[in-house]
Order: sequence, then structure tokens, then C-alpha cells
Amino acid sequence: MGVVTCDVRGSVALVEFSRLEQRNALSKALVEELLVTLAGLAGRSDVRAVVLTGGGENFSVGADLKERASLPASGWVEHHGPYEALTGALQAMPQPTIAAVRGFALGGGCELALGCDIVVAGEDARFGQPEAKRGLIPGMGGPQLLLRRVSYGAAAYLLFSGAILDAQQALQWGIATVLAQDPRQRALEIAGEFASASPIAVRGLRRLLRGSQEAFTARYAAELDAWREAVASGDPIEGALAFVQRRTPVFPDR
Repeated sequence: MGVVTCDVRGSVALVEFSRLEQRNALSKALVEELLVTLAGLAGRSDVRAVVLTGGGENFSVGADLKERASLPASGWVEHHGPYEALTGALQAMPQPTIAAVRGFALGGGCELALGCDIVVAGEDARFGQPEAKRGLIPGMGGPQLLLRRVSYGAAAYLLFSGAILDAQQALQWGIATVLAQDPRQRALEIAGEFASASPIAVRGLRRLLRGSQEAFTARYAAELDAWREAVASGDPIEGALAFVQRRTPVFPDR
């Protein structure tokens, strides 16, 4: 189980999710809690900006592979439903969103941060999409979210290699927007700046910057087709088992 807290401070909401012993790995239950929390905030006109952060020393190391390791391919698809819903919900939020990142933001955790408008990174932050090394494709919008921030070549390198960037590299590449000693405090300050502006103007600008929800949904559907193809191959199951068993995965030639 995980814990999601929501602290509304004036016009700013601070949402924190925690599974400290698992470095905030995104379990299905935790994702479902996040979904409910974001849905509640989306309907509030008094909340003008949302800060999203992980508890403790990490943002999130991504989806909980231990939950999925014993599932058949069909079970992976069913298990993934709430993650897909969370991706869509974050894109559809009317308020600007800010990720405050300490420690690891990997896989789904990186995608959760990239799904926000602004990423405030601590000096210890680490970003990466290591799914290909586990036989999988990012399943929370990673490819198109990366392409909003970095060049095609940079996105290809990060996705194909699974490389992990430190905070300075993430800033140089455009993944992180701001570096701060205390990313949560800086994120709250930026959220306060957003909240002091016209909410109509900010929400309109957010729609313009992001493009239509329909366009995102269409591209995301193509990503999910590729994700399900990878799952059906069996490679992600081998990758998850190798992760749990602390060994190098073996992927067959096809």
C-alpha cells in the first residue's frame, strides 16, 4: 500500500505520494489513490496550481515490477489500466502542474514528472527511461512527453539506451526546468507565482502550449499499441523476473 496526501495551501495544492521502503515505486493501489486525488483537485476552481512530489529521498523509481513479475501477459494489460488513466488525468488537469523531484525519477516516475508543466529538480535528482533494458516500452506517455522537451536524437538516445541523467544533464537537455537545493519549496514558490496570475489566462495558455487533449490521446493510443505488443512478446515478463531475481535479463532474437 501507499499513501497519498493532499495539502491545499491557499490556492496551491501539494500532493505527495509515499512508499518509502520501495523508493515510491508506483503500485496499482498508489496510482489509484493518485487518480482520485487529481480528479478531486481538477474540479476545484479555488486551486490554481498543483505541486506533485514523492515522499522521502526519491520521486519514484517507476512501476512496481515485483507486482507484475508473476502476472501473465493478459494480467499486465489489466494491471496497467490505472496507469493509463493517471496519464490521461494528468494531461487533462486544468491547473498548471509542477513536479518537485528529489532522487530517482525513473520509468513511470520519470513520465509522471514529464507529464507536469514544470520540473523542479534537486541536486541529487536522476532521470531516466530504462524500460527497454527490461524488455518494455514506456507506458505512461514517455516518448511524446520527452519530445516536448528534448530533440529527437536526445529522446532516441534516452529511450533506446536507458541512460540515466543527473540533475545538471537534465537541466541542459531540457528535462528539468529549474534546479534548487529544496525542490519542494521552490516548486511551491513557483506555484504561488502561477496562482497570483489570472486563472483564466493561465489555463488558456496551458491548453495552447500542450495542444488538444484529442491529439495527445491519439498519440498515446499508438504508444499503448506498441506497449501491448512488447508485453505479448514475453520480454517484459523476463525483464521483470530478472529484476526480482537480481540478474541480467536474456531476450531472444526474433
